[in-house]
Amino acid sequence: MSRVPYAHGDTSTSTTPQQVPKRRPNDRARVRTDAVLLLEHKPEGMTFTQQVDKLRLGHITRSIKSIGNDITGLDRKVPEKVYKPTRGLYRHTKFKEQAQAPDSALEPSLRARKQQREPKVPEEKYYGLFAAWLTDELEEVTHAIPLGGNTFRDRWGTPDVLGKYEGRRSDVVKGMTCIVAAEVKADTTIC
Repeated sequence: MSRVPYAHGDTSTSTTPQQVPKRRPNDRARVRTDAVLLLEHKPEGMTFTQQVDKLRLGHITRSIKSIGNDITGLDRKVPEKVYKPTRGLYRHTKFKEQAQAPDSALEPSLRARKQQREPKVPEEKYYGLFAAWLTDELEEVTHAIPLGGNTFRDRWGTPDVLGKYEGRRSDVVKGMTCIVAAEVKADTTIC
């Protein structure tokens, strides 16, 4: 007979040896494994948002934020399987040779977007809309004004939208006042 210690500290005699439970992979590891499998079947690669949307369907018990946290930095967690050819795009390493090919390996919609020029809309049209979006939608600022153009006589020194975030009068604890300066770019080929 052998003595087997129990979890609560008691020891007693037992004829069967204590079995060690096998360790199961945690949820984060499962999500990462599934993300790598998704990339293995997509030679064109996937963006972070596309991965989160696809993984959400297979992991309904995890929140979108948790899945996003699980796959953030996937190229650094498993560099032997995932890499980033450009900012915001994840690809499996087995497609790395295809990435070296010039324009032929590009996604067809990306190629079409490069060839097709969107109609020119003056950047100034977006200043007021962006100021309203910062204030109303994002609530990142309490007050925003569109400046843009040549308001301060130095075109490169003038931000397009200037905003201010400060605590409201009803706030119990007042935070610091923050100034936000934003530059609007209507031409997406610059970025």
